[in-house]
Amino acid sequence: MKIIYKKGTKIIKKVQERNIPLIITESMKNMKKSCTHCPLCQCKLNSMTRLPAYNHNHFNGLFYSILCVKCNILCVKQALVVISHSFGDLDGPDKLKGLKREWTQKLKMIAKDDD
Repeated sequence: MKIIYKKGTKIIKKVQERNIPLIITESMKNMKKSCTHCPLCQCKLNSMTRLPAYNHNHFNGLFYSILCVKCNILCVKQALVVISHSFGDLDGPDKLKGLKREWTQKLKMIAKDDD
């Protein structure tokens, strides 16, 4: 069990340290120039109070949209990593009952069955 924990800890650390830079294209620059309002909070984007920002995935470098700086910062996602053995058994779903509802609403699972 200690070996699994150590390997899991190493994997989590590597994922957290990964930061793929955003490659800004001309079309993205044009989108930033032409964007007048933040699509999330609807505030007016300008150079004084609400600067536009490139919202993107730091793990894979994928560009999402132009947001105001405030919304961009609020979009930073925290990941809950769960490593479990035999999660697909009958009591697997019961293991998640103690988690907050907002954590499980967008739950993504990677299943591997070696049987």
